[in-house]
Amino acid sequence: MKKQARTAFFLVVWLMAFLGGGVLAAGQKKAPETKPQVSPHERGVAHFERGFYEFLPRGRAAEAAGEFDLAVREFKQALELDPTRAQTHRALARVYRVQERYLLAAEHYQKVTELTPHDIDAYVFAADALAEAGRLDEAGNMLQRAKTMTADPGALKSLDGLLEKLAGGGREPDKIS
Repeated sequence: MKKQARTAFFLVVWLMAFLGGGVLAAGQKKAPETKPQVSPHERGVAHFERGFYEFLPRGRAAEAAGEFDLAVREFKQALELDPTRAQTHRALARVYRVQERYLLAAEHYQKVTELTPHDIDAYVFAADALAEAGRLDEAGNMLQRAKTMTADPGALKSLDGLLEKLAGGGREPDKIS
C-alpha cells in the first residue's frame, strides 16, 4: 500500500511539473562539448537530456545510465565553481530523482529552497523525493513549508491536495454521498 501511495504522489508531482513547465524542454540539441565556452552546467544538461529524451524512450537503459553519470559529474563540477547556483542544484536533483537516488535528490531540491525560498516547485519536488525514500513526515513538513511561501490560492489548494494524498496514502478521499 505504501508503494501505491508513493507512486500516486510521484505521478501527481510529475503531472504538476509538466503542466507548470518545470521540466527540461524536449527536443533541445546536445551542447557541443568541444567548445570552451560551454559550461559544466550546460554539459550536464546535455548529458541528462540525451539520456532522458534519446536513450530511455528507446529502451537503452544502460546508455541512459551512462549519460546520467556523466551529467552528475558535470553538475558537481559546476557546483564547485558556483555552489549558490540554484539551477544547477535543481538539475542535479533531477538526475538523482531519475536514478532513484531519492535522498540525494531531496538534498539538492532542499538546497534550491534555501537559495530561492519562494520556488514552490522545489518544495514539492523535495517532498516527492522524501516520500519516495519513505520519509513521509519530512515530505509533509516540506509541503507545509511551501504553504508558508505563497499566498496564491491555486498553489495553496494544490499543496493541500498533495498533503491530503500524502496523509491518505495516495488514495482519493471518500466522496460524501
